[in-house]
Amino acid sequence: QGHRGHLQADRGAGTEGVYWFTVGATRTVSFSTCSTSTVFDSVLHLRGDFDDASTQVACNDDDATCAAGGSRFSTSLEPGIYYLFADGAEASACGAYQLAVTGL
Repeated sequence: QGHRGHLQADRGAGTEGVYWFTVGATRTVSFSTCSTSTVFDSVLHLRGDFDDASTQVACNDDDATCAAGGSRFSTSLEPGIYYLFADGAEASACGAYQLAVTGL
């Protein structure tokens, strides 16, 4: 179970890692895979509903300030439950990554 300030991994089918968390008060949260520990071309996207892509809050693929294929974004979040997807840019992309989160 996720709690405010903690990310919980939920590895389903496929190569994406999905993390869910709750926000109790409006705040700005930042997510990043910009690290030399990330060994593939990553994409980060954030949703308000796990199964509904139309609830996407933010997305980034290949931030220009990141090393080879890293992704990052910051966004203001209202109270609620959110799902962060750490995915590969290509269907076959997978491997180790480092996810940094600030603001929770």
